[in-house]
Amino acid sequence: MQAKFFGNLLFLLFVNLLVKPFYIFGIDRTVQVTVGDEVYGLYFALYNVSVLFYILLDLGMTNYNNRTIAQDTSLLREYVPNFLLVKCVLSIAYLVLVFILATAWQYNQLQLNLLLPLALNQILISLIFYFRSNISALHYFKIDGLLSVLDRVLVIVICGILLWGGVVRVFRIEYFIYAQTFAYAIAALVSFAVVARYAAFRNFKVKWETMRMIIRESLPFALLVLLMTIYNRVDSIMLERLLPEGATHAGVYAKAFRLLDAVNVFGLLFAGLLMPIFARMLKEKQAVEALSRLSLGLITVMSITVGVCCYFFQTELMTFIYGDDTAYTSTVFGWLMFSFMFIAVVYIYGTLMIADARLRPLNVIAASGLVLNIILNFILIPHYQAIGATIATLATQFIVAAGHIIVAKQAFKLTFPNIFLIRLLSFFIILILLNIFLKHITNYWMINFGMILALSLGAAFLIRLLRMKELVGLLKSS
Repeated sequence: MQAKFFGNLLFLLFVNLLVKPFYIFGIDRTVQVTVGDEVYGLYFALYNVSVLFYILLDLGMTNYNNRTIAQDTSLLREYVPNFLLVKCVLSIAYLVLVFILATAWQYNQLQLNLLLPLALNQILISLIFYFRSNISALHYFKIDGLLSVLDRVLVIVICGILLWGGVVRVFRIEYFIYAQTFAYAIAALVSFAVVARYAAFRNFKVKWETMRMIIRESLPFALLVLLMTIYNRVDSIMLERLLPEGATHAGVYAKAFRLLDAVNVFGLLFAGLLMPIFARMLKEKQAVEALSRLSLGLITVMSITVGVCCYFFQTELMTFIYGDDTAYTSTVFGWLMFSFMFIAVVYIYGTLMIADARLRPLNVIAASGLVLNIILNFILIPHYQAIGATIATLATQFIVAAGHIIVAKQAFKLTFPNIFLIRLLSFFIILILLNIFLKHITNYWMINFGMILALSLGAAFLIRLLRMKELVGLLKSS
């Protein structure tokens, strides 16, 4: 299982590294620079409003389906038509709820006009994730990997033509949203075609009892997703609502959050691979400690490197990507990227707990994180703007990560040898020292940055946090 995980992880990393960095920094970043922080900040806040209620579209069904189909693939033919009917009903309820609340929050006509396609995009995304959950549950990870970037490729092509092809005189934020709608629709159709092939159903047979069972079994997953979504996405909404020039501050926060989203892609790859593998291993009563330890080692090397290096090169990166060298933007970015170190832990141990349907402790942790995040935002945002939201995020992610480690350790009798913890701490200290001494070793920050990244990888092998022999062995056997 470890070999299968590692081989597919390399493939997914390769595919996503080809596409998503260009989408994030080439398209998404260019859109913000083109339309300005205020317009993009409004888009970003409205986008997060649409995401807040995404759980109504899913009700935890994607996680439930991925785990269930991975353990019993014969259910696929029966589940697909029933899942789709439930999703149609939920989509209508989602649209109604979003616009009732948007009206209650006194959004104007322009904001409502932007919110409608953003809400439609969430419906399409929920369909894509559902279809892909079936494909990954069947362990067709390479097909799932290709589908995971299809919508991004289409947006890159469409927005690339609009931004640089001279097709439109002035690029508007609406063009970006509509391009996403088209891309998601195509990706949903292709994903459905793949699932239809493997499900091999000739007609839709709806079973009301199956639908009720799906909803009943999915609800604990739904609560978890809802709580996590709110504490991860509410910051920009509160910035836009609590401050006089909230859209501008939300735009500054969006610049930093974009890069956090970029690295979170790799955490999601880990979780997407681990969920069906963990689920099958647990059903077959195989030990999961070795795979969880390997996963933790890989993702912590990545997350610590990202957090420390982005902090030390915060101004250079913000200036290079956005042409924004203000201390405000750089400070938000530098501290926000540290939160990836804690988020990475959740991707490993949260996935393990979900695969075993141990949701109650995760819901308690997520609820605590939500309460803490909202309280801190209310206290800090009025005084420190986006920096306050960043502090709230860091504190929340730290508490949530600690909670996941504690409950996973108790549930699966996991061990954390002292030598492993010492190596983690040593790696963190080595990275800080590398950045202190080598940040200005040449006059070109990119060379210094690249040199530190290379040395950090070498340090991970030197202190045996990663082991070359083990990774090569996994690669050969995968």
